[in-house]
Amino acid sequence: MAAGGTQWQTNLQILSDLEITAVNDYGQPVQLPEISLDAQIEATQAQAEANVSLSLAEAGDLNLALSVNDPLGAGALSGELRAENVSLQPYRPMLVGMDQLEGELTGSVQINGTTSQPDLQGQLALRNIRVNGPDIPVDVQDGELVVSFDGEQGDIVGYLAAERGRLEITGDAYWPSGDDWRIGVDLNAVQEPILVVLPQFGRLEVAPDLRIRVTPEMLQVRGDVNLPWARLEIGDMPSSAITPSGDEVIITERDDRQAEIEAQRAATNDGPSAADELAATGMALDVLVTLTLGSDMQLSAYGLESGLGARWKFGKAAVRYSCLEMLI
Repeated sequence: MAAGGTQWQTNLQILSDLEITAVNDYGQPVQLPEISLDAQIEATQAQAEANVSLSLAEAGDLNLALSVNDPLGAGALSGELRAENVSLQPYRPMLVGMDQLEGELTGSVQINGTTSQPDLQGQLALRNIRVNGPDIPVDVQDGELVVSFDGEQGDIVGYLAAERGRLEITGDAYWPSGDDWRIGVDLNAVQEPILVVLPQFGRLEVAPDLRIRVTPEMLQVRGDVNLPWARLEIGDMPSSAITPSGDEVIITERDDRQAEIEAQRAATNDGPSAADELAATGMALDVLVTLTLGSDMQLSAYGLESGLGARWKFGKAAVRYSCLEMLI
């Protein structure tokens, strides 16, 4: 520092290797990819420069090069954020009941503007998404999610292609200075309903048409969810079976496994729910979704076979309107 304290300069380098252990839904420790951090920072009153590199072992790299002119004044920005082959696959063990989790994040974003009003230009894309497993009702065989940045706003485009059906994702985001940000996402599978497999109950097709809007004050969900086709089976009792007495309880291996999972989750996740945490932030929840059962719905329950037709309208607190029709 020069005489009089009017000039100063800082040079800093941080080198670190971090080993991260997470906990899955069973409360078991899971080793995640090691993170290698290399951060070099040089700063004076006139300019600050930072070069930060995060190497995620076999999971890819994140790099940030950023310069700030007049950091205590106008704060003019110049830099770039790059994501290079950041893979989801090494994080699969965190999610119980998932056999496959794949996807790669790549792209770059140019950073300009000022510290109070950044100007972002570029694109980040998560591609080659694949998700499946015994506890995952939708087998995602391909997908992508692309965010394109343009100043203080961006566009969101993507899709998820399932074993049968395709979900289209569109949206936008806006982040001006201050807290006046907002995000809007539309989910649509009306043209190609998505096949959902529920091992204990059967198969059905889901065709959502949902509009999700998020601001600092509110999370709003509006739209329709249609179920045009289903083949559901609640249970099957063979003619030779003997009905148990009223005080006898039969627990199958599947029931026993599910109970064990729920007990482990309850023991390790006794904190507040997501809804409680959302309310704690002061964000209101506004939900109005209509669920409609289509004309090709078949239900088999203990020898009884019937068609189903129904229409429910769900609000934030309870069902607003419902009508269920069974055609035997």
